[in-house]
Amino acid sequence: MATQIQFRKGTRTQHASFTGANAEVTVNTTDKTLHVHDGSTAGGIEAARKDLANVVGVTSLSVSGITTVGSLSIGANEVISSARQLKNIASLDATTTATIESAIAAAPNDFTNLNVTGISTLGNTVVGGATTQLIVTGNARVTGIITVGTSSITLDGVNNRIAVGSGLTITESGITIGPTTINSSGSLSGTSGTITTFDSTSATITNGTITNLTGTAGTITNGTITNLTGTAGTITTFNSTNGTITNGTITNLTGTAGTITTFNSTDGTITNLTGTAGTITTFNSTVGAITNLASTNINASGIGTVGSLSIGANEVISSARQLKNIASLDATTTATIESAIAAAPNTFTDLTVTGFSTFTNGPVVIGAATSTGTASQRLQVTGGAYVSGNLGIGTASPAFAADIAGDARITSTNKMRFGGTAGTTNFYIQYNSTTNSLDFVQG
Repeated sequence: MATQIQFRKGTRTQHASFTGANAEVTVNTTDKTLHVHDGSTAGGIEAARKDLANVVGVTSLSVSGITTVGSLSIGANEVISSARQLKNIASLDATTTATIESAIAAAPNDFTNLNVTGISTLGNTVVGGATTQLIVTGNARVTGIITVGTSSITLDGVNNRIAVGSGLTITESGITIGPTTINSSGSLSGTSGTITTFDSTSATITNGTITNLTGTAGTITNGTITNLTGTAGTITTFNSTNGTITNGTITNLTGTAGTITTFNSTDGTITNLTGTAGTITTFNSTVGAITNLASTNINASGIGTVGSLSIGANEVISSARQLKNIASLDATTTATIESAIAAAPNTFTDLTVTGFSTFTNGPVVIGAATSTGTASQRLQVTGGAYVSGNLGIGTASPAFAADIAGDARITSTNKMRFGGTAGTTNFYIQYNSTTNSLDFVQG
């Protein structure tokens, strides 16, 4: 028989008060561990188990790898979730920062939102994918040339030059529109004139045709323009007490705070009118039309349109008088619609209610156009009915397919059937009025 060597043993509690001899080994029967004693320390030095189940408060631990089925935490902070998401990282050292920056620098990289608080140096940059391609809040500087469109608009910061196609050029020396030039001293040269400031108490242009009219602060007090044709006229401020345009066509009119008290025109057409606080008190025209009107405040007794009505780019009332693209309803409109729905009769093809429905005025009639019972019968069903769960009569918590809390009545001419359809596999109970008894019958 082999020789067995047994060490002294004791529980965890017993070890706590036991001081063994120097180099003595004892067995902890509670934790299944060994304690090495030095002759002076109570409990000795507990050796670590293979599974490290008794290792607590280790400052440094060197292992070849760590595997966890849950998350990984540093103190009370989870740093890697069970879904391998990096979390609660307080800072990055230089090596990690360089690694991440190198990964970001390697194309392709797509970001939903990218906020840079410092200076960004970009190579070939494509900005797009949204309604507004590029928005800069604050100052922006471009040392080269900006081209808008396919070379149609050029902003040349090197030569202090703005070019719109071949028709308009703005430089330090002046503005050139086709064959017409306004130099920096304000003089005008060319065949198509540009008027910077037009002031007149009672000016009259009988048959004037002006291809391009630009007015920085023009004022017409009682001006009459019999025939005015403007291809791309811009009037920053247009004030007129009783201005009359007999057969005028204004393609583009921009007024910062323009006021037209009376606008009379036999065949007047305003294609685009944009005014921050523009007001047209009276617009009289036999065959007049305003195609596009954009203004912060519009005061009118009525608006008529032969097409649709839009708010911004969204059509809200179609030409067929269909309400469209309504984002929300205020309290008054909501109350009006709810009142209209509440007023009988209301017929719906499909009605889906996700919450509770409360019916307070009369019974709910299903399968018939009119009431088939009395007003006290709140639910009236004509035809069959299907209940997928338990049906409670007199109880709010039915425990069976049919759960009746109260009396149930079956008249003498009716039966309570058990089993299948009528025949040998069917039994029923029926009241026998002759014998005043219950009959249990097969059939």
